[in-house]
Amino acid sequence: MLSRTVSNVISSIAFGDCFEYEDKEFVSLLSMMLGSFQFTATSWGQLYDMFSGVMQYLPGPQPKAFKQLLGLEKFIMEKVKDHEETLDPNAPRDFIDCFLVKMQQDKKNPNTEFFARNLVMTTLNIFFAGTETVSTTLRYGFLLLLKYPEVEEKVHEEIERVIGSNRTPNMDDRPLMPYMDAVIHEIQRFGDMLPLGVARRVTRDTQFRGYNLPKGSAIAWGRIWAGWSFSSSSPASCRTST
Repeated sequence: MLSRTVSNVISSIAFGDCFEYEDKEFVSLLSMMLGSFQFTATSWGQLYDMFSGVMQYLPGPQPKAFKQLLGLEKFIMEKVKDHEETLDPNAPRDFIDCFLVKMQQDKKNPNTEFFARNLVMTTLNIFFAGTETVSTTLRYGFLLLLKYPEVEEKVHEEIERVIGSNRTPNMDDRPLMPYMDAVIHEIQRFGDMLPLGVARRVTRDTQFRGYNLPKGSAIAWGRIWAGWSFSSSSPASCRTST
């Protein structure tokens, strides 16, 4: 249920509409997202990120994960095609429309980042990464708040004091809600969905702080889990709840 709720919020932003919760296509998309995300979070998936040049030739679960990603990509491409056929540049409906408008504006710019392939992959990132990460974070959050009702009580008190019950929250509320902000960060630390992060590559030759990074260099492998679990090995450095 959480995955469907979160995904529909993202769908309204990316595609301008939502799915019925029991829609067969929607259920299939969620299944593909879950399968791909589970593969990414496994040791096999992390190894593929680091050694894709070798791993692509080895047997394992990666072909199934790639098939799921291709299914998601095909769905996004169909959505983009539908938007291209119904686009009104003066009245963009959603993220895809806004991207298409920018593509038209930048069509004579050879260095633009607004091109068709980037639209598909950016929308896929929003839809895929946003759905699974947010819904999993919420699951951890609900479980942890059930286990620690005293924390839930403080969060609720801060919400009532700052936001109340007569309006929706906004970003201006965040600096006024340090306790809730800290709780959300602790939930994310505890959940730790991708312990090694996601591998990245530079798309062009880059110089950074005196280092030369040739195009295609793999970067940003970090042991996120080790950093976020520091308090467990050094309890003296961990602040108690206030």
